Amino acid sequence: MTKTIDVGGEMVAGSSRGCGSATPHDVPYDRIETGVAEALARQIAFRVSPLRVVSTDGRGIVLSYGAPLLPLGAQVSVAGRDGRPQRYRVVDATPASADADPVGDAVPVAPGAIATIIEDDDPAANARRFRKVDLP
Repeated sequence: MTKTIDVGGEMVAGSSRGCGSATPHDVPYDRIETGVAEALARQIAFRVSPLRVVSTDGRGIVLSYGAPLLPLGAQVSVAGRDGRPQRYRVVDATPASADADPVGDAVPVAPGAIATIIEDDDPAANARRFRKVDLP
């Protein structure tokens, strides 16, 4: 398993250097340990009992796990009824379930469909949100 975190940053605006930030030397290790532990707990839990769509509610879905395995803002991928993948973002969570809204265009999803979490540092987290269309 590979996990990455940002430990500092710098912003450049125009021709002048704007602002920077530094992180204390002990904080990145705490963040890495927490991130790895959470990702590992998700892998184990979802292997034993997969993350599933419990029900649909309008455009949103209800998932079979909740916080802390599915924190607010987490993205999940679910195959729609037509087989195309659809991404959802967790917008509300209890210990037992989580509500997620579609990211981009919504496609119908069947209850019982298996969902896959997209980790924050996974390249899929920055994938396209809307399908390409030809303009007239």
